[in-house]
Amino acid sequence: MKCSEMPLWKRALIEDLNLSEIMSWLWEVGENGDMYGYDTEGESEYYYEYKDLFDDLSCGAYDLAEAIESQDQYVDEDIFNDIIVSALGELYKTQGYDSEEYDYFQILNEFESSLAQEEARERLMKMTKKNLIDVFCKSIKLLALFWDIKTAHDCLAAIVDELDYKGAILDKKRSAIDKLYEEYTGQDPEDFERRFEKIVEDLPQRMWVE
Repeated sequence: MKCSEMPLWKRALIEDLNLSEIMSWLWEVGENGDMYGYDTEGESEYYYEYKDLFDDLSCGAYDLAEAIESQDQYVDEDIFNDIIVSALGELYKTQGYDSEEYDYFQILNEFESSLAQEEARERLMKMTKKNLIDVFCKSIKLLALFWDIKTAHDCLAAIVDELDYKGAILDKKRSAIDKLYEEYTGQDPEDFERRFEKIVEDLPQRMWVE
């Protein structure tokens, strides 16, 4: 049987915590707001109540993504993935690179997963102590900033989704009540509301004082 010239574990990454996945999350967060504060079309009224917060997160996400791409403040993708695999490979699903398919696939064998960790550690150990500490600190900083942005965004998005859901229920109930009102009175609820508001507007200002 012909063995692969480059087993999956030779080049591995964590399934949901590799640099490519982090970049995808950051771009998604960035697109849910506008870093310059411009209006966003097609969103609900509840979204606009929190738009400033979405815009702040969008700005933070784009800034972090650009810093990662430039590598001015952070680390090379392969080095970052090696650090995460060596540190967290036992806790998260590991994927390995298939050189024939040019893609990553999940490593299902625990033994091969441990080999991936060892391989990543061996590559890191070839670095000088100073460089290793430097890239490790940068990687931890990157993870902390990413989780801050993602957690805040996910919580904010969940709040808006819940408000949209409850708002839709209230709108449905209001429509049902308006329909019943019209059936029993023969009056258009919106017309009644407009006439009531007109009566209030026409009241003399002294009525409010008294």
